Amino acid sequence: MRHRIDVLIIRYCLRARSLPGSCLLSLLSTTLPVSRIKIHLEKNPLFLALPSPRPSSDTRLKTFFRQYRERQVITLVTSTTQVLLRACLPALVVDPILYVPATRAERSLLVRWRLGWLPGKPEDCPCGRDRRSRRH
Repeated sequence: MRHRIDVLIIRYCLRARSLPGSCLLSLLSTTLPVSRIKIHLEKNPLFLALPSPRPSSDTRLKTFFRQYRERQVITLVTSTTQVLLRACLPALVVDPILYVPATRAERSLLVRWRLGWLPGKPEDCPCGRDRRSRRH
């Protein structure tokens, strides 16, 4: 979610910088001592990673955002010890299991099964009292 917030901030700030000088936002940003746009850009890691000639077209900007997100996910997966992140699909795509027609309850079971929260088939718990589930 943080990546999406950073992308929206960059898009807004780049649009604000490209406005003509007669726009109200341009006039206000030049008269204010410290612009919020500048503060947001200085803290934004995605903006700091932009190449020096800024991508002019929207498709180049989308490509840069996608490549940056893929690099971030790869570093997150390789640097963490969390089992669920390591079990995720290597590509950043919508999981095909979500296209299967299902009710809400069935979809919830499918997602939990995909994340590894449920076993593939019902198994008895080692304690012998119940079936194995996330709660037990």
